Amino acid sequence: MRAWSLGFLFALSTIAGSGSSAGGQVKAGIASISIAPIEPAWLAGYPGRNHPSGPASGDIRARALAIDDGSGGRVALISVELLAFPRTLSEMVAADIMKALDLDRGQI
Repeated sequence: MRAWSLGFLFALSTIAGSGSSAGGQVKAGIASISIAPIEPAWLAGYPGRNHPSGPASGDIRARALAIDDGSGGRVALISVELLAFPRTLSEMVAADIMKALDLDRGQI
């Protein structure tokens, strides 16, 4: 799962930039990446299933909206098409974003 988070970070960093925008203009950008599992995986929400999933029949995506208000305020909003994932994964992705984009946890 770390591979998709690094690809997603690259896409997000290209739109978020670093520092505030010139002239006080608001800048925003979006990114989207497929996070569909390549290998079989156990999925939440299927209590009767006794085996991992097969190939995905469609895309499962993660998306981001990055906003820079032009005066130093920046935020990244992240969404994923998943019911749930471990908190450890959320914290790992947040740590990667904070390091790459110089954001505080409250800005994600």
